[in-house]
Amino acid sequence: MKQEDNEKIREAFEPIYQWLKMLSGGIKMEGFHTDKETKNANKSLKASIKKERKMMAMLIIWFIAWTCITYFLSWLLNVLRSHGFSVIDNYYILTLNFFITFIGIIVIIWKLEKIKKQNKRNYDLEITQKALQEVLPGAVCRPDDFIDPNRLYHLGIIPQYTEADGSYLIEFIENGQKCCISNLFLERKKFENRNKQISEVAFLGQAYILNYKSTLAGNVRIVTKDKLSEFKKRTLEEEKIETTNSQFNNRFNVYASDNDTVAYCLSPYVMEQLIKFQKSHGSFGVAISGNVIAVAINSGKYLFGMPVRYDQIDYISIENSKLELQQILSLSQQIGNVINGRIYR
Repeated sequence: MKQEDNEKIREAFEPIYQWLKMLSGGIKMEGFHTDKETKNANKSLKASIKKERKMMAMLIIWFIAWTCITYFLSWLLNVLRSHGFSVIDNYYILTLNFFITFIGIIVIIWKLEKIKKQNKRNYDLEITQKALQEVLPGAVCRPDDFIDPNRLYHLGIIPQYTEADGSYLIEFIENGQKCCISNLFLERKKFENRNKQISEVAFLGQAYILNYKSTLAGNVRIVTKDKLSEFKKRTLEEEKIETTNSQFNNRFNVYASDNDTVAYCLSPYVMEQLIKFQKSHGSFGVAISGNVIAVAINSGKYLFGMPVRYDQIDYISIENSKLELQQILSLSQQIGNVINGRIYR
């Protein structure tokens, strides 16, 4: 049978296959991929991640067992000594037990870290990078990097912090300009009573650098009014602006270089959409400066990372990562559309 005939047969039976999949409650998939094939995709990676989780459980069990054995040996030696038996001093027994357990824990931790790093590397190569190239060809993903928080802080859309971390910096070109997305974590240390230093999460979510529709002469920043809105204080070059929308004023603080800039950026449509966005996504800050839109969304979670829970490991696939990435990019597009005042019907 010729290749052309094979293709015709495939095209003829594809709708029937998809219809049967839909009737059986399955997910519509491209091509003749069975559920078994989907489940077995990246099988070695999933097995390795499961091994990592099992080793973590083993480490906890080892520590509990060591605690129980140490307590039992101490109790047994005391009982034998109280009945007149000549036994080895507790100190030597406990020291030997501690030494053996310590060596075992060190070995497990060393192996665990080695497997963990390898799993992270394989996940990024086999899942993240492949999904990104299928969804956004030409984009670059650096899993261990993140958007510079100093830039966001000086734009006035994230709170003061002492330490910063993040992951999955994705860079892509849109309309000839570079755009960025990444996870971002900010920690703040402060002193309480008796000069006791404590740490608290100042921000946990996503940061976006997007394109504005034109080059703005001044600057505008919009931040939500909530417990995390300890953003950079306004400078001498900007003033606090009250809009004509009272509902918007109740939810947001607006700072700008002048009223004309605010009127240009915050049309009634844009304010209406920002209110909807705040209701669905919570705390966030937006800064518009020049032809750049900087956004920080305090979502309270990381996105696009390796699953943490054991029962989620079997769901690892390029398709699922593509869906998550598409959601992230869709959100960035939504933000850009809102700020740029684009209306799609």
